[in-house]
Amino acid sequence: MTMLKSTIKCLAAASLLAVASAHAITVNVFLSGAQETIPNPSLATGNGTFTLNPDNTISFNVVFAGLTPTLANGAPSALTISHIHNSATPGVGLPGTNAPVVIDIVGGVPPAGVSGPLPGVSAGVLVGNNVVVSNAFLTGLSLGNAYFNVHSNLYPGGEIRGQIAALVNTSVIPVPAALPLMLGGLLLIGAQAVRGRSKRV
Repeated sequence: MTMLKSTIKCLAAASLLAVASAHAITVNVFLSGAQETIPNPSLATGNGTFTLNPDNTISFNVVFAGLTPTLANGAPSALTISHIHNSATPGVGLPGTNAPVVIDIVGGVPPAGVSGPLPGVSAGVLVGNNVVVSNAFLTGLSLGNAYFNVHSNLYPGGEIRGQIAALVNTSVIPVPAALPLMLGGLLLIGAQAVRGRSKRV
């Protein structure tokens, strides 16, 4: 029983260490017209942060400003929609390529935790707090395929774009996946201890 207790303590300590080692990874993001698949001369800019949280949710805060104020015919131009694009296919979404929309920020149906300005403005903030994403999103993120895109009337395909650096939480050990292994080990050790005692009786 002493051996069983010692093993349980070691496994508990290891599980706590695994949780403690998890940490958020944050990168800076910069948006410009030059990053669009078809570069444009827009003077609009954007910058902010993108974070991959320990639980593999994402958070972001991106400020943009200076969307082209008027169309060539004098009609007003401003924000129409904004998204995060991404793909789990290698190379799809890297600079110079397009990836499908995976998270609506302005327009469409933004997921829980995501917000942005109403269409029609030339400046605003794109916000995401602990947004749940799919495994496919995480795969694309690890490949560097994810990017922000801000669209306007003048540039319907995107006025400014910002690539998100490749991110992956290599330090995170998913607790739900680890628990069955730990419990299985404990049960095996317990069974062996019981059998050992039975033989001695």
